Amino acid sequence: MGEAAPQAAVTTAADKDALADLRWGWGDAYRIGWDARRRWWANRRDGKGGDITADSHDGLWAAIFADYTTSPVRRDPSPVAEPGGCQRRAGAAR
Repeated sequence: MGEAAPQAAVTTAADKDALADLRWGWGDAYRIGWDARRRWWANRRDGKGGDITADSHDGLWAAIFADYTTSPVRRDPSPVAEPGGCQRRAGAAR
């Protein structure tokens, strides 16, 4: 599976924090992002299955957890760069 298409930026600081938290928690197993068409989305780095989508970051977290629980994704031990350079901020609330 190729890299994700360019995406619109999330618009609020809370959404930026939520995206950073999702990527910090799941980014080594899933590509994660937000765009106007799919809203919150993820897809497995092992290429299995299609997009996982949700209307909220909490919904996406739950959907990723359910997908991972059913069929764990092999996690790459090396850090993974994401489009937009989103990093988890120290002290970011969930």
